[in-house]
Amino acid sequence: MAEHERLAALWQSHISAGVKSQDKGRYVRAEKQFRAAVACAEQLQSEPWRLGQSLTHLAEAFRLQGKFQQAGPLYVESLTILQELKPPATGVFAFALRGIASLRKEQGLLEEAWHYYILALATVDTSEDRHDPSTAPSLRGLGEVCRAWGVYGGAAAFCIEALRVAETAGHREDIFASHIALASIFSAVGDNEAAKALCQRAIDSVAGQLGPEHPLLAEAMDALGSAYAAQGEWSEAAACFRRALHLMKLQASPKRSQLGLILSHVADSLIAQGRLSEAEALYSSALQAQRILGPEHPEALATLEKLGAVCIMRGEYRRADTFLRQAQAGRKTPPYYWTAGCEDEYRASRIGWLDSPADLEQAREELCLTSKKQDN
Repeated sequence: MAEHERLAALWQSHISAGVKSQDKGRYVRAEKQFRAAVACAEQLQSEPWRLGQSLTHLAEAFRLQGKFQQAGPLYVESLTILQELKPPATGVFAFALRGIASLRKEQGLLEEAWHYYILALATVDTSEDRHDPSTAPSLRGLGEVCRAWGVYGGAAAFCIEALRVAETAGHREDIFASHIALASIFSAVGDNEAAKALCQRAIDSVAGQLGPEHPLLAEAMDALGSAYAAQGEWSEAAACFRRALHLMKLQASPKRSQLGLILSHVADSLIAQGRLSEAEALYSSALQAQRILGPEHPEALATLEKLGAVCIMRGEYRRADTFLRQAQAGRKTPPYYWTAGCEDEYRASRIGWLDSPADLEQAREELCLTSKKQDN
């Protein structure tokens, strides 16, 4: 009994230390702590939920570093353990489902991501705590999938609900992450003034409450740059993108997928200034960072197409053809789209279905934003 208690206490200390490091963006340190937690949990065979939770945390540390190949099998292993538990460890199981959903979203596998987010919400919805604040990331994830599918009203509805849950729970990171997600939705529909206001709100809040080097600050700065770029304000956009890149490089283990996207955005701003050679070099760096996403990921394919466009601008048509052929070869399947099956699954989740311009306007009102005309 004494040995069991010692191991259980040691396991908890590793989990707590790992979560603390992860919250600060120190993913390598978190990974080491979670590896140690797995080692402890493997000795506590009478409590398999500890191993399931440890594997989920380790998978999350890998995902946040962009190590998708290592993360995927760990999520599957943890879910296999957790779904067999009697009684079920509902919170841990939902956490693992959210993790694999986020992984699939970042890999561009949107339909799989949608499925896992729905399962995570359904798991919590059938538990005793129907208002669990952990639903905020799943709701926001569904909103981001909707945005990728072009279902902007539904995207706004999901993210607003995520924001409400986070505000009720007082979870600052989820509040600020929801602001950033909503900013991207407004920018996608051309309401860049609303997007800029939300990004600035997130930047001020993150810097003031979470620290000037928190990973969310780079995301907010990148989103602000995208809103400026959509308005053709390239000087302001370039400053935001470079600031985001600087913040990413300050992180001990920056997420390579996000680093690649920001590098690509900096290159976009150089194209607008006619600095083609510098832009090509940055697109090449972005592509190297995005290789981890897989050869068919939309972001990697978009970067290949941008490299092709740069070559065309420089009159290097043979090189352009090489890049564009690679991009075309990667698009072996049609883009993801909204299907009746997805909508049925959504309705079955008992959250409700909304997708209309009114949802966007309601979001503006709740966020105290002034509605702006779409940019030309």
